[in-house]
Amino acid sequence: MAHHHQFTSKPSDAIRRRLSSAVSGKKPNVYAYDSLTPMWAGIAGVVINNQTEFEIAISIHDSVYNTDFASAIVPYNVNNPESQAAAIEKHVLQVLNSFSREHLCKFLGAGVPLSLLKEAPNLCTRLWLEMDIVPVVFNIKPFHTDSITRPNIKHRISSTTGSYVPSGTETPTVYVDASQLQDSTKLGTGVGNRFPIPRTIDEQADSAARKCIMYFGPGNNPRLSIGPRNQVAVDAGGKIHLIDDIDVFKRTVSRGTWNSVIKLADELREKKIKIGFFSSTPQGGGVALMRHALMRFFSVLDVDAAWYVPNPSPSVFRTTKNNHNILQGVADPSLRLTKEQKDNFDAWILKNGLRWTAEGGPLAPGGVDIAFIDDPQMPGLIPLIRKVRPDVPIIYRSHIEIRSDLVHIAGSPQEEVWKYLWNNIQHADLFISHPVNKFVPSDVPPKKLALLGAATDWLDGLNKELHQWDSQFYMGEFRSLCAKDKMNVLDFPARDYFVQIARFDPSKGIPNVIDSYAKFRKLLEGKVPAEEIPQMLICGHGAVDDPDASIIYDEVLSLIHSKYAEYANDFVVMRCPPSDQLLNALMANAKFALQLSTREGFEVKVSEALHAGKPVIACRTGGIPLQIEHGKSGYLCDAGDNDAVAKHMFDLFTDEDLYDTMSEYARTHVSDEVSTVGNAAAWMYLAVIRARRPTRLAMSSKAYPTFASSNHAPSSRSSYPSFLSFQDTVLLQLTAGAKGLLHASRWDTVVRLVLNDAEIRANVLKSLLLNVLSLSSVSFLDHLLVPLAANQQKWLHRNVGWFYQVLWLLPVVGMSLYLNSTWCALIAKRSFALQYGSRAQGAPPSTYSGIMNSIASSAYRVVMVFTSVVVSFALGYTPLVGFTASFVFMCWVDA
Repeated sequence: MAHHHQFTSKPSDAIRRRLSSAVSGKKPNVYAYDSLTPMWAGIAGVVINNQTEFEIAISIHDSVYNTDFASAIVPYNVNNPESQAAAIEKHVLQVLNSFSREHLCKFLGAGVPLSLLKEAPNLCTRLWLEMDIVPVVFNIKPFHTDSITRPNIKHRISSTTGSYVPSGTETPTVYVDASQLQDSTKLGTGVGNRFPIPRTIDEQADSAARKCIMYFGPGNNPRLSIGPRNQVAVDAGGKIHLIDDIDVFKRTVSRGTWNSVIKLADELREKKIKIGFFSSTPQGGGVALMRHALMRFFSVLDVDAAWYVPNPSPSVFRTTKNNHNILQGVADPSLRLTKEQKDNFDAWILKNGLRWTAEGGPLAPGGVDIAFIDDPQMPGLIPLIRKVRPDVPIIYRSHIEIRSDLVHIAGSPQEEVWKYLWNNIQHADLFISHPVNKFVPSDVPPKKLALLGAATDWLDGLNKELHQWDSQFYMGEFRSLCAKDKMNVLDFPARDYFVQIARFDPSKGIPNVIDSYAKFRKLLEGKVPAEEIPQMLICGHGAVDDPDASIIYDEVLSLIHSKYAEYANDFVVMRCPPSDQLLNALMANAKFALQLSTREGFEVKVSEALHAGKPVIACRTGGIPLQIEHGKSGYLCDAGDNDAVAKHMFDLFTDEDLYDTMSEYARTHVSDEVSTVGNAAAWMYLAVIRARRPTRLAMSSKAYPTFASSNHAPSSRSSYPSFLSFQDTVLLQLTAGAKGLLHASRWDTVVRLVLNDAEIRANVLKSLLLNVLSLSSVSFLDHLLVPLAANQQKWLHRNVGWFYQVLWLLPVVGMSLYLNSTWCALIAKRSFALQYGSRAQGAPPSTYSGIMNSIASSAYRVVMVFTSVVVSFALGYTPLVGFTASFVFMCWVDA
């Protein structure tokens, strides 16, 4: 019989007193405990007592062993699943919250059985967003199974009766003979006279906790998982469930953005389009952060997408980092890309590419339907894909600043690196750059160019809102890291601090940050008490492929302790471990942020700071000016103008009203485009359009002689227009007619196009004027001639209508239809170009094919007009419904 079971462990009052510290008078709401103990939990649940009650068990684990356990019973209503789920979620969160505050601990992860998730579908989402707990979902069975154990190496070859189960197989249920048990009736139904050994609810909870801990690595961060062929297994291959409720994503963007995302995702699923991303590193740096978030969101949308990385090579990463610095113009002028480095780079790409193009690989036949290649580390893949899969669309994404003013200087290091990279990149279908024109070398054809900013996920550990209890845990962790490295410790919450979060990179302007802070301190002298002087925090993650970080870190510390030694005790300079929530807490608790990059791609960290309500003082470099509204959400300065930066720092620190106004504006004015959801819409749009393209172009080349390439010179007889069969023509006309009628009802689009495009507006007005004149003249002559011809005895007088129709009505109606069809064709082409871009252009009339196409199209139009008029007249003589049928047909044709 199930019953309530309370936690039995008791917290130590002495430890609580020792860990507590004085609460800051300026920030009384900030918890003041020096550190919290990391803990894990296992949660299980089962329906009991004839589906009238639900038992919930929670096991507490300290990463070594189980430390406590509790269970409770809540009412169960099978007819109201939503209310039942809410009750389960509420109970679990209350118990964990209460335990963490009593025992001064922070839950980092929780194991959740699949059976419990079915009863409370949003439990994982709430654990992540409300308590910052990483939920890991397992299929915990209610009966004992054989464990997958490592075989005895000594007897591996000879032993054929080992008790271990091969990895990857389903663990079998353990059955025992009924004769071995005193009361086998409690075990339920067995197999023959054998019964499974049941696993009690507390055992299930403990099993979930122990399994959960296996997914955490050094620093208590979730382990990075890499699968077969180096596919990045985001969120431990789907076991980690951060967001299960898709409506949570919906609330982060506008309705228009969300509708676009859902429509595109539906089409990708319907057409079973497979998307592949290829980048250099699975963790560290902005690209990896964006890909983790994007894959997570695609999983929620059920979009088939995968992300692959190569095997790491330190020597190659040194070369790629040099290339990065050279292209940005921040490398030593003597640094060059040598032939030996090129050969090593090419061999590395080829080795990894062959794994992906081999049978069953993502780039082999039957693999991805579209490939996205990230950054200058991976363009060597493009020619290989072209050779193996020439039909696969390839899109290259450039995330860095390319000094277009330097790449075309003959003999420059930039020219040398760019030529080497462009030799591969030019084979891609599309080149995507950050939305900064000067980032795009002139070698990139405009028809291949697209612009897209970087993105960040408002719901991941880097940006979600942290509760104060969780925030103080990470601040305590940071203090411990500082103490471990013998670095100055942040005095928060007693003192404010400013922050720049960025990699230790030559282009991040860290020397300017130090100098600006020193100038700010000069302005602040005598204005505030010494104990209220803010500190300057400089920190960031490190990327796997960034060998410069240690070099720059040492240079920064050397600069602080030499030129700026008088302020050295107020600088905190740290390389942070790969913990998103750690950087989140450091940004959320800062007064404001700096981003003084001298060279920059997009730097979405700026938008992350604004989203957190932190004004940003930054330089006018790269994509940063696209994110900050000067004087409203932050300040923009010229790179190197440290006096201006110091003045803005002083204003924001000393003027509370200015700070509050700017903070609120920053928090509420961040574009959807920099969110993962908005960014996903762009990637899905490219996948949908590129997946449509082969079918569309194949049809077009058969029906109308269009040419997708820019070469319109073909003049051979083979380019003469070919025509569809009768069946295909009928099907095409019916399809076009149906879509035309559908689009004709889109009055919002009609009004927008007419108002915004002069060419469309002119053709619409011409068509309207022509129709008015034609119908007016026809109506006038009808009223004039019909009475004259009525009751006439002479043949000529009686048939004046025929002469009228031949000499006036037929030419007027025919010419009206012809001109309308001409103008409407122009309107249709222009509207199509406005909505979808001019991707498929016909051959110009100056070429042989263009002339033949124009003649064929005009002849086709004349035939259609003549046929329409004849059919209209014929319908006019149909008994009873003739006039109505003729009128409706003409209206439909005219429309």
